[in-house]
Amino acid sequence: MSTETLNTTYGITCTGLPPVAESTNPYGLSSETMTESVGDSTSLDPLLPLATKVDFSYQPLTIYTMDSSNASSQVSDGGSTLKLSNTASKKVDFIYNVTANTVLQFEFRSDAIGKVSAIGFDNDNNFWNTNWSNSTGFKLSGSDQWTGWNQALNNYNGTEWRTYSLNIGKNYTGPIQYLFFHNSPNTTSNLENSFFRNVQVYDTNPLDTVAPTVANLNAPTITTSTKDYSFNVSYTDSVFMNAGSLDRKDIRVTGENGFNQLAQFV
Repeated sequence: MSTETLNTTYGITCTGLPPVAESTNPYGLSSETMTESVGDSTSLDPLLPLATKVDFSYQPLTIYTMDSSNASSQVSDGGSTLKLSNTASKKVDFIYNVTANTVLQFEFRSDAIGKVSAIGFDNDNNFWNTNWSNSTGFKLSGSDQWTGWNQALNNYNGTEWRTYSLNIGKNYTGPIQYLFFHNSPNTTSNLENSFFRNVQVYDTNPLDTVAPTVANLNAPTITTSTKDYSFNVSYTDSVFMNAGSLDRKDIRVTGENGFNQLAQFV
């Protein structure tokens, strides 16, 4: 079984403690005094997935041949949002191995319902071929039927953001190379658009019920008086860890003279 190791850095600021001049370790700060307090926090819950998010400002958009001459795409919100107008079919490189537990999650909205709004994944750079045979294209809204496409998410109406989460591993398992996004309008109105936001893919693992543990702690002894102190912690887990869940509730530092403080995650 493979394991994952996560290297982190924490720090404390000794506010309210009297200064000391001797070249010792007055607060007893060393690797022996660092206490893992995972039990005090759910921030290292192993059931939280480590998501692979799409950054549209970092991952270049490429086109399919069915793009119209006036196809428009705009990236905003620091790369988290993609807007498509007119007949536009875009994809991003997104190498991922889909398992039975893989989930596609994203937010979607449109200013007006057009012909088709869709999202999906592709392997052969052929918009229609892959998705008619494997149903890995998901229609979200529109007047066209698009028979053969997956209709599980075909329920959008209105103009507000809506969050979708779908176990795509039920339809397909194996490697993917691209995530694609499609918009086609019924009219020339620019309101018949498609917005995609916070697109991410991750695997759930209901069998992973053991919390990560501290594999290594690098906390050098203090030899001079100091207010700030940083140390490194390496966590390990038999499956995966959610790096975004680390916070100030994970490590408690105790020492002499009654020192007791939660370390800041830096």
